[in-house]
Amino acid sequence: MPEKTEEIAEILKAVRDGAPTEKVVMVVGDGIAPRPAIKPRPTYLEYARSTGKLINGVLDEDRICWRYYETERWTSGNVYPERTHYYAWRLCYENLVHCVVTTNYDLQFESMFHKDPLPQGTILNPVASDSEYRYEGFYGQKSQINDKVQLFKIHGSLGFASFMQSNHPEPLIFKLPHFLVGFPKKNPTDDFALSAHDYLGHEMAVAGVVHPSLKSDRCERLGHFIDFNFPRSVFSRLINGAYETLNSPDVKLVLVVGFTGYYDPANAADPFNEELVPVLLNIADRVPVFYLLNSSQNPARSYLYAQLPNKAKGHVFQDSVRPALVDIVRNLSQLITGNETLSKEWGYYYQDNWVSGYLFAGPP
Repeated sequence: MPEKTEEIAEILKAVRDGAPTEKVVMVVGDGIAPRPAIKPRPTYLEYARSTGKLINGVLDEDRICWRYYETERWTSGNVYPERTHYYAWRLCYENLVHCVVTTNYDLQFESMFHKDPLPQGTILNPVASDSEYRYEGFYGQKSQINDKVQLFKIHGSLGFASFMQSNHPEPLIFKLPHFLVGFPKKNPTDDFALSAHDYLGHEMAVAGVVHPSLKSDRCERLGHFIDFNFPRSVFSRLINGAYETLNSPDVKLVLVVGFTGYYDPANAADPFNEELVPVLLNIADRVPVFYLLNSSQNPARSYLYAQLPNKAKGHVFQDSVRPALVDIVRNLSQLITGNETLSKEWGYYYQDNWVSGYLFAGPP
């Protein structure tokens, strides 16, 4: 591992000292942090049944899943970040990483960018035209990228919701508030009892918020706008936007962190295929692509891990993400300042401002 992190640090420094147009892209998967990944609907439903919860019909299923996803949304938006997330944010802050493409639904990056803004600014999902409705900020204007750090949430975001049954060609996406939605108790992790909670989408319909004729079309089922609730095809424009960014001639390094990398080349319709895998393999013939697989992830499940070393500039290694990112920063310290100053300063900042809770005091 040490030689890999040295190479990454050297390329980061070269980009930092090179032409202003040169860019670095970080691709992030759920292996970036040690906490468990957000689960698909069937997993939560199975657990709820095992605890004795009665689930009768799809609205009951939605109630159960809404609570789990809502808890994850609030938690990831209002707690201090893992050190691994912090170092990823810090690389962006120092203008060493210019775009983050993530398959994760949580709000760790958005929360960090909001509560301690980057000097160059950020933009979420920059795929919209100037005249297009941006669905309360879910889409950013492509023309407004400039030098901002781009954040692509290519499989959706827990920060937004949409109605799950609609005849409209594009989902009606709207932003969720900072507070928990639909919880009757102070601690939502204590109790998931259905009797204490009526599902928000159902409440809107029966309360007459919308015309009854629209109930079956828009207001019967509400879900977080993630690919566990919606077809992957709904997110195709975000995936294509990430493709376009990765394929840019300005990209000089791609750092892939904790990304599953699953892909079945014999079955393009496999719903678990990671669409980024083919494009990462293609660009690795001309651009250095370093793939750090978390030590908890199974390399035998990763087509990217198996195929990337066959590419001219493809590199793979497996280790816990945190020490690898720390090691990259340590090497940057040697290259940029000639000592451990940078590494220590970043560590102090994390301890003083993030772990202490100074920047993550929770919503007002």
